[in-house]
Amino acid sequence: MHVNYGATSGKIDKRTLTDIIRDAVTAVNAYDPPVSTLVCMHRQSSAKHRRSDFIRQIREQHRIALIDVCPPKLSSYCVDLLSDFAVSQVHLERVDDTDGTGVILYCRVMTVESLSELQKMIDSGRLSRLFSDMLRQMTLTETGGLMSRIFCGIFRWFTGTAVTATVSLSARQYNMASAALNGN
Repeated sequence: MHVNYGATSGKIDKRTLTDIIRDAVTAVNAYDPPVSTLVCMHRQSSAKHRRSDFIRQIREQHRIALIDVCPPKLSSYCVDLLSDFAVSQVHLERVDDTDGTGVILYCRVMTVESLSELQKMIDSGRLSRLFSDMLRQMTLTETGGLMSRIFCGIFRWFTGTAVTATVSLSARQYNMASAALNGN
């Protein structure tokens, strides 16, 4: 999956974002066993309130794993990204920089359902918004926490597409993954 930064201001250190995501992935992958158990329990639960409780617990485990890894102003975004992937059973394995124009996320999916969930996150714009907010946050001063997220949302509303990330999974990549999962 490719995250393209598009036309951004020169204030963003793109290499830093790649490094932050890479460090977050490494930390969460090292902390995986409790999260894997919670994801299995989430998938097996049919009660909506229990599923929400498992998602909250997954987010909390990711937050704990990222305490010393992510800068405070990006921590909640990294938790959102990694928790969304975990719940969808998309395993983020590796992150590479694309010569300053974006990030390549190497994901492992084991089921057609997981691949479909990944495509839904891309098609809905959820991942593009998440990465755009992360990039925007990197251009803002250190305000931290909830106020920082609120300000980022207001900033996005007033500026429109000042800092934009697009997330894509090519049709070729999707078809190859789908064929492999279906045994074709």
